[in-house]
Amino acid sequence: MIEYVDPVTKESLKLNSDGDLFCPDDEKGKIYKQHSGIFDFVNSSGRLCKERNHYDSVYSNLPVDDLSPESIKKIWKGKYTLGLPVLLDKMGNVKGKRILILGNGTSYREFYFVHLGAHVVYTDLSLQAVMYMKKRFEASSISAFSNGDIEFHAVDAMNLPFSNESFDIVYGFAFVHHIETLEVFLTEVNRCLKIGGMCRFYDDAYSPVWQFMKKGLLRPIQYIVHKKDGISPEDLRATNRGGYREENMIELKNNLGFKDMLFVRHAFFSRICWRGMYKLFGYNKCTMVVAWPLVYLLKKLDMALSKTPWIKKNGIDLIWGFTK
Repeated sequence: MIEYVDPVTKESLKLNSDGDLFCPDDEKGKIYKQHSGIFDFVNSSGRLCKERNHYDSVYSNLPVDDLSPESIKKIWKGKYTLGLPVLLDKMGNVKGKRILILGNGTSYREFYFVHLGAHVVYTDLSLQAVMYMKKRFEASSISAFSNGDIEFHAVDAMNLPFSNESFDIVYGFAFVHHIETLEVFLTEVNRCLKIGGMCRFYDDAYSPVWQFMKKGLLRPIQYIVHKKDGISPEDLRATNRGGYREENMIELKNNLGFKDMLFVRHAFFSRICWRGMYKLFGYNKCTMVVAWPLVYLLKKLDMALSKTPWIKKNGIDLIWGFTK
């Protein structure tokens, strides 16, 4: 069993008669409410209020459909898949491992970890997101393989409500760029990892060419997309800043005392193509039919250039992380 702690004080929490969590030593009597088995650990009245409200509105009233292990496996193993096989390979064998998934929104690809035999703790800042994903998981045929090996909670990644050394793997997909103070976040990750555990993240690497394109030729398109779909404050900040640099990650590794570091660049052309089509036309069947053949060809080009200095400097897809 995972031991829950107060996100800020790290004092142990206990269940009350209503099924909510509380800290017996807290004189103010802070309560972490339970919603159909989901605990809400987020203090949404402070710095996170605007961000959480944005995502709660995005994730409300979404349809629930069936998901099968086969359909999710295709996401990780399909011929149009970009960096996901690399990410999965760098996680190693997850069977029997306890995996904390951070900032996952309404992504269902990570249900595959349950199918592979992991115990998964699925979290997001948005309570609406995790409530929806719990319903979606329970309504899907993949839940037959779970054996109760998944739970859902609303969590602030800067203040994790889990005791020390609780997880074998901490995972985040296109999420960490939301974090402004990376060292504080990784300190929390390090605390929650077991000795020998790893964190694995999928984000953008800093690409001089891509950053130049965003600020020049593609700036009008970027403006149209942001106006059409909206963008969270953290996403906007990350877009303007660009992706992560290897030298900064080396510095973090040394400062925080991690044993090993992973920093693998992957795609450039296929990533830009797929992301552009998705942003302009939405993630739907028509977009996929049009985009996938081109993405597949560009994926081959990326693979052919993968060992060149140019891709090593400008590849955007980034699989990164540390080992404790």
